Amino acid sequence: MTEKIELHDLFAQIDDTTQLNTQGIREERIKAAVLDKIQPPQTERIRRGRPSRRWFAALIAAACALVLSMGVCALTGGLFGVRLLDDSQRQALQTPRYAVIAGSRLPETGDDERLLTGYSAQILDEEYLAENELIFFDSVGTITGETEDGQTAFPEFIFENGDTAILTQPQGEGWQLQQGDTITVTFRQNIQDNPNAFPQGNKLSLGVILDGIPQDLWQGSDTSFTFCYTAPRAGTFYFYLQDLSSEPVIITDAAVTLEQP
Repeated sequence: MTEKIELHDLFAQIDDTTQLNTQGIREERIKAAVLDKIQPPQTERIRRGRPSRRWFAALIAAACALVLSMGVCALTGGLFGVRLLDDSQRQALQTPRYAVIAGSRLPETGDDERLLTGYSAQILDEEYLAENELIFFDSVGTITGETEDGQTAFPEFIFENGDTAILTQPQGEGWQLQQGDTITVTFRQNIQDNPNAFPQGNKLSLGVILDGIPQDLWQGSDTSFTFCYTAPRAGTFYFYLQDLSSEPVIITDAAVTLEQP
C-alpha cells in the first residue's frame, strides 16, 4: 500500500545543515540515506517466480519517489536548477509536491554528470570540485545583473535545494578587486510569494569564488541579509548563494556593491 506525504514534511527533519559535515560526503551515501528515509519496514516477502502486478506498481511508485526526492534534495544536481522568477514559476509554487512512499527499493545507480549552466563552467574549477567531492556544486547556474555606479542589481530568481546561484556582472564577469578592497553583498528572501518558505526563513549559504575555488562565507536563514567582504589579495571575485533548505527559495533585491575608498 502506498501513501502520499508532502515533500515539505518529508525533508523538514534534515533541514538543519549546521549538524551536517558535508565536506567529503559522497553523493551515493546521501542517496542511500534518502532512500532509507522513504522506505518503510518490509512486511511481506515477494513471491518467487513471475513478479506480480503489485510488485511492478510498487517499483514504479518507488521510481517516482526517487525522481521527486532527487529534484528536491538535489542529490544529482536538481531537476529544475537556478532560474528567473516568472509567472509560470509563481504558479508552479502553488502546487503541493508529494513523494509516494512504497515498499520497493531501486538499485544503486552510477554517478551523474555535474550540471553547470550559464557562465558557471567558465568560473568554477571542475577538477577541484571533483577531487573534493563538493556535493552542493552538482547543479550550478548564473544570474547576471545590471551595473550602475558601482552597484550590480539582480533580478528576482528561484532555486531548489542544493542548487548554487553564482552572481555575475552583465557579461558573466566577476569583480576585479585589489587587496583591501571592500564589497558588499545584500539580498532578501521573498517568503510572501513562496508558500513553501519557512516563516523564519530558509537555510542558505553565501560564498566567494576566487581562481575557480569556492569558499563558504556564511550560513543562516536570515530573511534579509548584508555581508561585507574584504579582498585578501588582488584577483577576480565571484559570489554565490546556495539553497541548503528542503524547499525552493525565492531571492529578491540581491545586489553587489563595490565600496568606494
